[in-house]
Amino acid sequence: MRSYALTVLTSTHCNPGCGYCFQNTAQDTAGGSRPPRIARARLTSPTITSILGFTERQMADAGLERLRILLFGGEPLLNPRGCLELLERAADIGMTSAWMISNTTLLTPPLARKLSALGLDLVQVTFDGDRADHDRIRVNRADGGGTFDSIVRNIVRAGEAAPLRWTLRVNVSQETFHGIDALIDRFAGSLDPSRCALYFARVGDVGIGYANDLLHTGELSEHFTRWQRRALELGFTVSRPGVPAARAVPAATRAAVTER
Repeated sequence: MRSYALTVLTSTHCNPGCGYCFQNTAQDTAGGSRPPRIARARLTSPTITSILGFTERQMADAGLERLRILLFGGEPLLNPRGCLELLERAADIGMTSAWMISNTTLLTPPLARKLSALGLDLVQVTFDGDRADHDRIRVNRADGGGTFDSIVRNIVRAGEAAPLRWTLRVNVSQETFHGIDALIDRFAGSLDPSRCALYFARVGDVGIGYANDLLHTGELSEHFTRWQRRALELGFTVSRPGVPAARAVPAATRAAVTER
């Protein structure tokens, strides 16, 4: 049965400072992990009311009775209250499930249980290569520290607290390319492959002032194929080439509404 797919930005702010993020307005001129970003905004109760009213009308026009929500950011869990309120209230208009794109650095077991109880079933998490590469790229804006270990630890703990599934998006660039074989094996040693899907994605030149010099070549395709085969051998779900491993969401329309 088809569902209406709704994407809601719960916070435009983000705690890591990735140079390629499309929400940056420039690179960090000091060469650090604090690139300037779009203005801060967060989801509020009045905006939730507006979103759900809009969604209900759109669903009626499309003849759809089921709703699937994507919690998006920035980092959506910088506004956990907004996430929880949205999911709770969306149940009244037919929400059957939800998923989230998050770095998981703020995902605690109690919060995972609450989100799961309200319908969240899948979380997509991005890794920028193996630990050393990731911790050089996906850096905490507040203290300049790496995030790899905290992300993996929180996935494990949240998975123990709630029946969540995970899509692990592995960003491929000139900065991460050589560590991905080791990363796949590291995943297998830390995470439950039966609950994880791997998605390998070349980072596009989306951030202002950011460049990815890794070109599409036959050799690169061979590496993608090898990574996918190894992931399958280890028990992970892997998407077809060019198709994200996150489950496809049938959609009539997507909408994102925020309020400062």
